[in-house]
Amino acid sequence: MYQRAVQGLVAGDSAWCDALNDLASLYWMRAQLETQPETMESCLQRSVAAYQRAIEGATGGALGDAAPAGNLVGTLDGLANGATGDGGVRGYAQVSGETLGRLYSNRGSVYTQLADITDPKPALEQAVEAYRQALALAPGMPSIINNLEVGLAGLGNT
Repeated sequence: MYQRAVQGLVAGDSAWCDALNDLASLYWMRAQLETQPETMESCLQRSVAAYQRAIEGATGGALGDAAPAGNLVGTLDGLANGATGDGGVRGYAQVSGETLGRLYSNRGSVYTQLADITDPKPALEQAVEAYRQALALAPGMPSIINNLEVGLAGLGNT
């Protein structure tokens, strides 16, 4: 149902990002109801993919996974001015830094859950990076700070 709704929305638009966030959350919740690790992992991977699609749509593909956290705010500011980094201009989503931060934070939480059923180190590294990106966009958010600390502690124990 959500997948059809997303198709009817303008890619990168705030409503489109919200719909993908909802879809990703539904996959995440379904994973929590599953008892088979393979099915749980599949649901979590779908959740990650939906969050990533929303992030890429919200940023015109400029941020995605590869953006270093320290550069996010400047990159987002550049997008707000229509910059592409190559002298051109491209469209960009009208989403707030808070919305984008929420998408990154939620993606980090899914990666944290993936660490429970897959090789923990790569999943926790992805979670930590997502939380850092979220924190760059929503500084001082206690839940993101806590989740980042938990992810870092997990990496110290893997």
